[in-house]
Amino acid sequence: DGQGAVAGVYDFLFYCIRAGRLHDIRILNFLTGGVAQNPWQMLDIEFTSNRFNPFSVLNKEESRGLVMAFGRSTEGGSNEFFRGRASTMLAGVFSPLCYLRDMLGEPLDSSVIQRFIELRNMFKLAMDKSLPLDVVRPLREYLKTLNGVRDSDFQKASVTDIEINSKAEEQHTYNRSMLSKTIAEMTDTLGHIFCSKGSDINLRHAVQHGQIIIVLLPTIEREPDAMAELGRMVVGSLRPALSPMLGFSLQGSKAQTVLSLPSNRIIPLRMYFDEILNYYVKGISNFLSLLRSSKVAMTLLGQSLKGIEDAGISEGRQSMANLNNILAFSTQDVFETMEWITKKLGKTVATRISQMHSTLWGGWLNDDSAQIVEEELVTARDMASADAMEGLYFYRGDAIPFKSATVFQNIKRD
Repeated sequence: DGQGAVAGVYDFLFYCIRAGRLHDIRILNFLTGGVAQNPWQMLDIEFTSNRFNPFSVLNKEESRGLVMAFGRSTEGGSNEFFRGRASTMLAGVFSPLCYLRDMLGEPLDSSVIQRFIELRNMFKLAMDKSLPLDVVRPLREYLKTLNGVRDSDFQKASVTDIEINSKAEEQHTYNRSMLSKTIAEMTDTLGHIFCSKGSDINLRHAVQHGQIIIVLLPTIEREPDAMAELGRMVVGSLRPALSPMLGFSLQGSKAQTVLSLPSNRIIPLRMYFDEILNYYVKGISNFLSLLRSSKVAMTLLGQSLKGIEDAGISEGRQSMANLNNILAFSTQDVFETMEWITKKLGKTVATRISQMHSTLWGGWLNDDSAQIVEEELVTARDMASADAMEGLYFYRGDAIPFKSATVFQNIKRD
């Protein structure tokens, strides 16, 4: 829910209770109301959200991809260069951290990541003699890209024996700056959700076993960039959760490799993204195009098509090309949204009288000449003046006007 309104959750819970699904619900509530949250309290009546620590279950590559989902991805430019450097840094850090989590039971959450993307702590990990060489090699390779760092530095007795020059510090600061803002937000303000040994919310379980996950984004509480990165983080965490839908094993019978996939479920997996244009991230077009055959139904709701193109022109056009059913309600966007509607509808041909002539008695009569002109089927004024629940339904080449009634009465319910 991009609006982050609690009132809408109670309406939704009302129908979940009627369907007997209350125990399948998990709520990821980023709303705090400006009140400091206690990350150490147990799940009780005062706890505002289920815990969500995706780093407790993801492997090193999935963890790197999740963190790299933070921030808007641009097409080219210097920003893209530093994103590549930050990705290399994370690949090196997550290799030993995931090993310590899996083999030694060390906790891994956003606070641990925040601590170990500091340069001297990274050297401390890279110099740890108890870790296998193949585990620390990616981290050492990243550190060697910094100015003045050599292989001999990793053989020294202590981190304090390493001389880190200012140029290396500056290079690492640029790489770290791509991630530090959101990781700090996850650790400090939202530490009661992300800083935990385990996780109440496991998106893989939700996909495979039909749980219901509700996410409330703090649209008003946070500045737009901070709120958008939280939304993109949730969308990014769907990638490892949805990967089993397509399968990976080629060995075994068809019943083992194909028929047992989650995509063979009877009821499709449904995902709704409200106000998605606030947190649209590069890669959603892949979900739209590749997962439709795996019984995954995605519903995107937004105010203007401009937000899709903010993730990149190529991403926006691919996403629009893979939308199956489109409901266009009342809109006052006379630019991208209205331009798309007019192109989708096409134009109609009308015949108009081109001339008139005056009569002897001061009146006017139609002349014998006429001209053929093209006119818009629906104008921007028509779309702006549409009533609630009135609009146009597009499916392939068809455009159908509709006006629906309210399905449920607006009755008081508790």
